[in-house]
Amino acid sequence: MCSDKKRKPQRLAKAGAAALHTQAISRPWYDANPDSPEFITVEHDAFKARLSRELQAGDRLTVHVQPPGKEVAGGLDHGPIDAVYELLGGQPGGGPVGRLNLQQVRNYMVSNKKYKAEVLENDVLEIWSSNKEDHFVMALTKEVCPRCKKETGDEANGVSYICDKCGKAEHAECAGLTKELGEDDQFVCSVCEPRKEPAVPGFKAGEAAAGGADKAAGKAAATAAKLEGVEEGYGSGGEEDEEEEQEEEGDEEDEEYEGEGKAKQAKSKGKRKAKGKEGKAKEVQQKPQKAKKAEGASAGGDAMSKKQKK
Repeated sequence: MCSDKKRKPQRLAKAGAAALHTQAISRPWYDANPDSPEFITVEHDAFKARLSRELQAGDRLTVHVQPPGKEVAGGLDHGPIDAVYELLGGQPGGGPVGRLNLQQVRNYMVSNKKYKAEVLENDVLEIWSSNKEDHFVMALTKEVCPRCKKETGDEANGVSYICDKCGKAEHAECAGLTKELGEDDQFVCSVCEPRKEPAVPGFKAGEAAAGGADKAAGKAAATAAKLEGVEEGYGSGGEEDEEEEQEEEGDEEDEEYEGEGKAKQAKSKGKRKAKGKEGKAKEVQQKPQKAKKAEGASAGGDAMSKKQKK
């Protein structure tokens, strides 16, 4: 008897002790044109043993790359997607260089409405081998706040700002900010410019970076007492009035993502770090180093400052 249920995608497992390639993302994928390639340059010597044939300079080979699944928050399990591997040749003082075009993988992740995880700046992308030739596994490590260790690209965790010194993000609350920064305001994170204590009431010191958690908790409590009556700004967060949508259990694939890329890109246009919940995404004017609004915060009609992510 035939079943109408969709079969779960066959997921590949990582093989080897380490990734074949690792790189930090410098541009969010939602900003890309769906028709443009998504190249990553790799060391060919790390990949050649996992390819089905030997390549000469200029040769191309269709390979298959599995996008991140449910192991990443917002991810969706999916089978490998076609990609193109090309051998570019040697480089002065180094070995041969390969180039992997992840255009179809990127377009699937951006255009599939059920796929919530995003590839954002400062996230770390890894390519792993699998137990099949020409098949690879993509892994994604999300950027986290240096203080609370929560994702800076998740709206639910609050507004984040990009540091003018190191280019990394930190939550406004964790950095001790009591008001929203203006477009011309400079922001330096607590790593580049250490603070003695957070300046925001409600900061959860127990979630601070490892080491000195108890001490941070005591300081946070003392600071909260001193700042009573002061405008809380990003204190303990805004009202959360958006209902949480629950996805159906199972590994259903949304194979009909062709044609949705442009619509989703328009929806994501101007977002700096995090994706809004489905049907609730807020458009924010795109400017360099723009901050993202915390989910549930008042829209107010005002555009976010250029430093806000999202």
